[in-house]
Amino acid sequence: MGAWLTALGAGCLAAAPSGWGYIAARQLRRRPAELAGARAVLEALRTEIAYAATPLPGALRSAARSGSGPAADLCLQAAAGLEGGGGASVREVWDEALAAVDPRSAWTSGDVVALAGLGSALGASDAEDQVRHIALCVGRLRAAEAQAAAQAGSQARMWMYLGVLAGLALALTAL
Repeated sequence: MGAWLTALGAGCLAAAPSGWGYIAARQLRRRPAELAGARAVLEALRTEIAYAATPLPGALRSAARSGSGPAADLCLQAAAGLEGGGGASVREVWDEALAAVDPRSAWTSGDVVALAGLGSALGASDAEDQVRHIALCVGRLRAAEAQAAAQAGSQARMWMYLGVLAGLALALTAL
C-alpha cells in the first residue's frame, strides 16, 4: 500500500505544474481571439458614433451586441455605469468597467493600457475626434493581435511541454 500512495503523490506532484502549463498555453491561445473581438466591438462603436450619432450609452450597448467576450462585457458595463446616473465621468466609468473585465480576460497590460486610453476620449470631444481615437485604439489592438497570434503559435506548445516536464521532474525528485 505504501508504493501505491507514493505513486499517487508523485502523480499529484506531476499534475500541478502540468495544469499550470496548460493554463498558460490556453491564455496564449485565447488572447488573439479576444483582441479580434475587441477590434470588432470598437469598429461597431465607431460606426455608431460616426454614422448613427447614437448617444454614448446606446452606442456602447449596440457595439456590445455586435461582439462577444470581454470587450462586449466592457461596453455593457460602461453603458450601465453611464446610465446609472452616479455623476461619474465617462473616463471613470470606462476605467471601472475595464478593471472589472480585465481579470477575466487574456489581455496583457499593454492591451489594457490601449483600451484605457480610449476612455479619456469617449464623450469628451466631438464625434470626429472620438472616431479618430477609436481608430487609433483599433490599430494598436490589430498590432497586438498579430503579435499575440505569432506568440501563441510559437510559445503555447512550449508552455505545455514545460509544465509536463517540470511536473515529471518534481515527481522524480520526490521519489
